[in-house]
Amino acid sequence: MKFRKMASVLLAASLLIGCAAAENRTIFKSMGEDESIANEALPKEERKESYSTEGLLSLNSSVAILMQEQTSRLYSLYTWQPGQQEMTLVASNMYRAGDYAQLKDLQERLENLKEDALAGTELPDAAHCFSMLVTDGEKVYGINHLTGGIFTISGENGKAVYTDVATVQDTKIFIQEEEDYSYALLPDTVAASGNTVLMLMNTWDDKGRVTNLYALSLTDGSVRKANVENVRNFCAYKDGKFLVIALQKREDWDENGNRIPQMAMVYDPATDTTTMLSSSIGVRDDFSYQQLVYSEPLDAVLYCDSTQVMGTTNFQKATLYAYLPAEGYHVAIVGDTIVSADYSSGIFARTLTENYQPNHVIHLSGTSVWGGIRDYAVDYPEVAVVSDSDIDSASAEEVARAFASGDDAPDIVSAYVNSYTSRDAAGGLAIERLNQKGYCKDLSVYPAVKAYVESLNPVFRDFVTDQNGKIFALPISVGGAYAFTINPKVFEEMGLTMDDIPTNFIDLCAFVTRWNDEFVEDYPNFAPLDSTEKYKDRMFRLALREWKGYCQATNQDLHFDDPIFREMVAAIDAMRCDRIEESNKKTSDEESDYKQPLIFTGTWMLNSYYDGDVTFGKDKTPKLIQMTLTKDTAFYLGQGVELELMFVNPRTTDSDEIGTLLEYVIKNIRDEQKAELVAGWTTPIENPWYEEQRKQNEADLVMYQKAYDEASAEEKNAYKEQLDEFKLYMEQSAESDRYTVSPAYIQRYQDVILPALYIGKPTVLDSTDNTSGLKTLVQRYIDGQITLDQFIREADGKLRMIQLENQ
Repeated sequence: MKFRKMASVLLAASLLIGCAAAENRTIFKSMGEDESIANEALPKEERKESYSTEGLLSLNSSVAILMQEQTSRLYSLYTWQPGQQEMTLVASNMYRAGDYAQLKDLQERLENLKEDALAGTELPDAAHCFSMLVTDGEKVYGINHLTGGIFTISGENGKAVYTDVATVQDTKIFIQEEEDYSYALLPDTVAASGNTVLMLMNTWDDKGRVTNLYALSLTDGSVRKANVENVRNFCAYKDGKFLVIALQKREDWDENGNRIPQMAMVYDPATDTTTMLSSSIGVRDDFSYQQLVYSEPLDAVLYCDSTQVMGTTNFQKATLYAYLPAEGYHVAIVGDTIVSADYSSGIFARTLTENYQPNHVIHLSGTSVWGGIRDYAVDYPEVAVVSDSDIDSASAEEVARAFASGDDAPDIVSAYVNSYTSRDAAGGLAIERLNQKGYCKDLSVYPAVKAYVESLNPVFRDFVTDQNGKIFALPISVGGAYAFTINPKVFEEMGLTMDDIPTNFIDLCAFVTRWNDEFVEDYPNFAPLDSTEKYKDRMFRLALREWKGYCQATNQDLHFDDPIFREMVAAIDAMRCDRIEESNKKTSDEESDYKQPLIFTGTWMLNSYYDGDVTFGKDKTPKLIQMTLTKDTAFYLGQGVELELMFVNPRTTDSDEIGTLLEYVIKNIRDEQKAELVAGWTTPIENPWYEEQRKQNEADLVMYQKAYDEASAEEKNAYKEQLDEFKLYMEQSAESDRYTVSPAYIQRYQDVILPALYIGKPTVLDSTDNTSGLKTLVQRYIDGQITLDQFIREADGKLRMIQLENQ
């Protein structure tokens, strides 16, 4: 981290330079996610310095920036002024007082750091560790909640200089005393205006939130409760006053579940009175968690709405002043420039312009400004990128209407093809239907997109490429694809062999009957499937799920009048499960109804590098069953892949900019996803934390061995069991600890999983609404109100109507 270091400076000296020309600058860029993970996994002595932004303060002619180094956890204070290329270091090696309730605990922590992790580093004494930082516009003040110390923080040659100013007269407000313990109660919001600091303390009782607003004098440390109730937020205002957001009542919601309008008022600490600005804020429902900042030149209160910097003078109308590359979690003002900071992105400066109109705006839906999109926004500040709508779970018709809505229409939509949150009567975001109707831009005009899509496994490549060679969507990630697996614990304890395990749905029904007749009494704690509901109902819903998948995988429209579906239902009808259901009944409310299943019907099939418990075929982990519908069908059961993709509004006016943005998105796709998306992937991905985990495991093994060696004779067996279990864990987890995507998983994916994959397309069975009436029809059949022939006839009639409507 290369920041300019002043030879000899007090903080006040940074105020002498006036504001410069318009700013459109990245002051500091954080490490990327992958770089940060890799860096943190290194031994401490080998790590690069890595910083996060922890706060911004608005000084008269500069911004004070609080940074934390991620390895040492120490803080540094910097300043920045418009026109500067980089921040200026003021004070380093600062330490936060934390959440300690007693001074001795903080002192002990500092001593331990000096002797261990931070040996040789000059740390502040406990009295000058800060709990909060504020500014009166000229100086930065630290306040210590344990000692009550109020002190200014400046610097000399980068070394912190603390000057005591006053002492908080009542530090009890910072400590919550309970019956047998106490803890620190620090402000949720703190700001200074003039020589007064406001602090908002939130606690809770049996009726909900309790808010207390305290006014602290920086001059003499006196504290009093401010005469304002139900405060939700505030910021420094003009003339030594504060802009306060509050409610008329204690609750945020009324008895009907409606949000109670918030009020905006000006609080004058000199008179302890308020003046109403707006009795019912109209620009947004909730200002409780927005960082507010007042701009005196604009006479407006500014806040961030996603990546947009909005301002209001009357809280009834909001005006756009700037765009940011990432949402501003910390904001400060210096002249006509806003400085914003995001923990994972960096620090950015933008000139404020009323009714700002950028040359290019890319509107996103279904995704936020993060990852590759954020990187693009940082590198191309002249392009405004904003997430301002959410149609990722809308119907195709709603997407079409949104695309034609005008200037604010989405340019890029990110969505899941097989979304279970869809409101579409057809069951999801029917991307193929949108493409057929001309609502997807051809992405093959972008060389990076074309090359990437052509590199994908055929099942993904072909799904987003139509018969004319048009690439209508960009696959981003893949998930889902549930499968049938065997629980090895139950399998072994029952003494079963693979010949006992059903390999098609018809035999699965017969196996339930066998369990019902032969295994119920001998294995009361086990069950054939992962369900304790009515088995025939369970199996019918399972048949619907797998039949839907079969139709999709074989490119058939969903229908039910088919010999295979009828054979599946006949097998369910012939199934006996009365003794299973009787054994599942609880005898008391205290009794658990959970029984360990032999067969899991919904094991997560992809991305198993996240969870070693589902890596098929290893000892003590579920084993995949390649199950078909019948003996004569080749389709393997298991839910289709849920594919995340991006598609582009063909009416966009920023085509070139979008092409570059999509390049950034592709570069940002994690290797863990590429291992499944990209054809012929063979490279395992190592876990950057492996060495640290291995060393910890070896240290734990030494601990277990020592406990065993020192155990008494009667304790030996128990300690031996613990030792052996840990050795077994180390042996079994060696590969999963070493890799996030292991060679074994890549081989299993290529040989077993990939050939069986298909894209799970939306159907009416997946829709969250019931406008088609099909869900009601399913329930009527399950309840015995209609016959199978009636169900098939009525269901196929409804499906034909939907298919005609879609055409």
